Amino acid sequence: MSKGLKYVLSFVFGFFALVYYGIKLGNTPKEYTAQREEYKSFMLVAGIGMVFNLILTSMIGI
Repeated sequence: MSKGLKYVLSFVFGFFALVYYGIKLGNTPKEYTAQREEYKSFMLVAGIGMVFNLILTSMIGI
């Protein structure tokens, strides 16, 4: 159960990090195209990480 709790907590922290960096990147004054590409790449990496985390959590059997 503690392994499953670790995966759930890491998913929650990953979600909060995603929201935090999304707001941070949204508020940085940059050229819009560069800001948009940076935000898209971060969202892609974080999304893949969260999906992988959900797959691991379902394999443990919570």
